[in-house]
Amino acid sequence: MIAALPMYDLPEARSATDAWWAVLCRHFRAAGLPEVPAALTRTPNVTDSWTMPGLLFTQTCGYPLTHDWSDDLRLVATPHYSAEGCDGPAYRSALIVADGSAVTTPEDLRGKHIAYNADHSQSGFNAPRAMAAPLARNGHFFGASTRSGGHRQSMTLVRSGEADVCAVDCVTWAMHQRYASDIVNGLRVMGWTDPAPCLPFVTAIGQDDDTVRRLRDGIVNAIADQAGVGARQALFLDNAEVLELSSYDVIDAMERDAIARGYSHLG
Repeated sequence: MIAALPMYDLPEARSATDAWWAVLCRHFRAAGLPEVPAALTRTPNVTDSWTMPGLLFTQTCGYPLTHDWSDDLRLVATPHYSAEGCDGPAYRSALIVADGSAVTTPEDLRGKHIAYNADHSQSGFNAPRAMAAPLARNGHFFGASTRSGGHRQSMTLVRSGEADVCAVDCVTWAMHQRYASDIVNGLRVMGWTDPAPCLPFVTAIGQDDDTVRRLRDGIVNAIADQAGVGARQALFLDNAEVLELSSYDVIDAMERDAIARGYSHLG
C-alpha cells in the first residue's frame, strides 16, 4: 500500500509531517487497515501519488479532485487548518506582492505580471482567475503570466521582482512564514481570494466503502489523540470533517463564471 502527504510537505517541516503520519498510521491500523505503510512515499512531483498503484491515502487539491483526477481519486475527509485565511473546512488564497509594491486593491493588479504554480491549482490559478474575471476587459486583466511550477517558486519570482503578484494558499503562506522565512521576507499579503473547501484527504477511486469508513475513523481518532497534538499544531491542522463531494462544486462554479465572462486564463 502507498500513502503520501505531498501538499504541505515543506523540507523544513518534514519531521512534523512524519510525526503526524506516525499517529495516523497507528490509528489506521487500529481501525482495521493492517497494511498501512509505516513511511510516507515521497516523489519529485506532488501529483505522482494520485495515480500510484496501491494508493491508500494521500492529499490533493480540490481542482484536480473535480477535474483531471476525478476518475482516480475518492474523497475521504476535508481538513480544517488554523492559518489566517482558513475558516473551518474552507480556505482562501493570499494575494502576495512585494513589501514595496503600491498595490492595495485587486484593481491595482491590472496589467501586472502574475506568477502561478500550475494550471490545475485551485489556490494558484482558479481562485485568482475568479478574482480577476469580473475586472477583465476583452478577456484580459494581467499584463503577463508565468507558470512557475510551485508556490515557493511563485513567491521567489515576486520577491526577485520578476513577477508582481502570486496567489498562494493560506496554509502554504503560513508554513513558509514559520519554517522558511527567508523565502517570504520582503513579501506581504495585499488581499484574499474567495474561499473554497480545503485540500482534501483522498484515496484511490477503487477503494471500497468499508476502507473509506476505516480511514475516516482513523482520522477522527488520530486528531483526538493527545500524542499527535504537537505535530498537528506544527502543521496548522485543527480538525477534519466529512463533506459531500458536491461541496467542492464551488470550484467548478468559479471556473464556469470566469469562462462565461470570456476570461479562461490568467492574462
